[in-house]
Amino acid sequence: MVDKNFFGDIYPTRDHARMVQILGIGDGDRVLEVGGGFHQFERADVITDLTFSDTSNRNGAPILFREDKTYVECAVESLPFEDGEFDFVFCSHVLEHCLDPEKACSELSRVARRGFVEMPRKFSEFVLGNPSHRWMVTQEESTLLFEPRPFVESPFRNFMHAHVLNDPAFDALERGSFHNIFNVQLAFEGKLVGKIVRRHGPLDFDYGDRVQAGISHLLFAYNNLAFRANCEYALSDAFEATEKLPRDPDSWHVLGLYQLNLLMLAEASASFEKAMALGGKSEALRHNLELARLLEERGKGDLSAVILPDLDHQRRRWEERVQCLSRKETPADEPRTRGEEASRPLVTLLVVAPPEESRLEEAMSSAIGQTWRPLQIVVVTTSDATALRLQQRFGLELPLEVEVVEEGLTTAGALSRALCRANGEYIAFLEPGQFLNVHHVARMVRALTASGDRAGYCDALVRTWAENGDGSQRHGYGPGVLHAPEFRPRRFPPSDEPIALSSIMIHRDCLRVVPYLDARAGALVGEDLLHRLSRHSLIRHVPTVTVELRIHDPDGSKTLFVDSLDESHRRILDSYSRFEPLELMRRVVELDNVNSYLRAELERARRERG
Repeated sequence: MVDKNFFGDIYPTRDHARMVQILGIGDGDRVLEVGGGFHQFERADVITDLTFSDTSNRNGAPILFREDKTYVECAVESLPFEDGEFDFVFCSHVLEHCLDPEKACSELSRVARRGFVEMPRKFSEFVLGNPSHRWMVTQEESTLLFEPRPFVESPFRNFMHAHVLNDPAFDALERGSFHNIFNVQLAFEGKLVGKIVRRHGPLDFDYGDRVQAGISHLLFAYNNLAFRANCEYALSDAFEATEKLPRDPDSWHVLGLYQLNLLMLAEASASFEKAMALGGKSEALRHNLELARLLEERGKGDLSAVILPDLDHQRRRWEERVQCLSRKETPADEPRTRGEEASRPLVTLLVVAPPEESRLEEAMSSAIGQTWRPLQIVVVTTSDATALRLQQRFGLELPLEVEVVEEGLTTAGALSRALCRANGEYIAFLEPGQFLNVHHVARMVRALTASGDRAGYCDALVRTWAENGDGSQRHGYGPGVLHAPEFRPRRFPPSDEPIALSSIMIHRDCLRVVPYLDARAGALVGEDLLHRLSRHSLIRHVPTVTVELRIHDPDGSKTLFVDSLDESHRRILDSYSRFEPLELMRRVVELDNVNSYLRAELERARRERG
């Protein structure tokens, strides 16, 4: 029986055993959790998240992977599952982040007969809040109402996080007896209805804009620091602010303060020095830099001597800047660019449209959902009707071009035609039957620009299918298809299987030395392209990116994709299995946990020494 208070039912979402009992989840039910990267639902068989490696939406909370669960990277608006594939779906604190909550609600009720959703109530966004929340949520009977967030900084400056984090009694009340006051909680059966309600306010917060997102993360980190919340909580937000506002001295100053409080002394000094190099001239910054150096040299000091920067003078300027961005204007004191995005390289994603309508929808969702901007998408299709439909639906939302080619043209020939429209500094691909995770392009570009390499490839996960006893299908993921950490000139490992073309990204300069898009070629596969590229330069391996191979083969023979590897390739696969994305992330999380423990022990020892 569910507990109640004057506000209604209280679902104890942190007590998973009790939630299973209250929600009536049976032993034989197949359960999906959507957005379960952190504090995973114990009863879930399959767990999805937008990404398992980027923790900016979770305040840096790590992922702990379990062998008894299947993990799938995807957006909640486009769940890669069949209708009614699950008996129950659990979705906690996800919908407030998504781009299209109406479609997300529809997807949740499409893949499962019953479910449960929880998200912060509108009231919570004023006193708690999170820098990556896009929506404020209320409930009218069984309908969820999503109102665009109208502010960059929470009106009451996130003050309540400090109470929740620092006071166990207050935390127990918020998570227990009054959890339903802070959160919308809804158990549903059948259709889950979500509606976007647009108010006519001065701003709809756009987390996709780097400037707005960066300021939001920065002020969230600063406010938690000012109210003396546990520094580990918003450390990732301080890092995220420097990622999105790399030329803002205040972001580096705030990051340095977090590092200083966590006794990351060398890192703190470096951040303060970076802030000064970018034009930071405040007395607080100079004082904090001297304190960090003193602590680093002598091994002890008084952290209470830290001086917080005065960001109040910046708030009005930031508000004006954001208001201009929301009106598509440019502030007079800013260069005529859209934040940091203007300095980022343009990427062209070449999409070969699959003939099936459902697969085209999936491919376009995969392309449009990429977090990297600026992005140009060029679609190749043999249908004039498909071209018109794509332009009408997506042409106004993003730089989309459609190239109509004659039927029977080879993949290489089609892409050769599409490349004539490509303006990007980097070229990426999306073949029929394949699906990119939302951070695919971003991770590839960052890896290549950081290394200076001209070409790179990522790992591929093979999607497998099997028959249930009742004739329905279920799917999972087979072993990652990996060849080597990197390909050096003329040292290419043998393989009898093609590398997914969608796994590859190349710099435009590569087209001058590798004329690979030959219309006469019968097929264009990744291995052939990498063979040609590897004659000229190193090809970087980017292990944190995955591409799913969507090969629909209900009889399960698709597993031969791995089974048919020859012995030499199998040895390579075994040797480099440690680079499989999920395994790599497990190792990173383990090291992070060990590092956090050692830092805590070091801090405790230093305090004991006085």
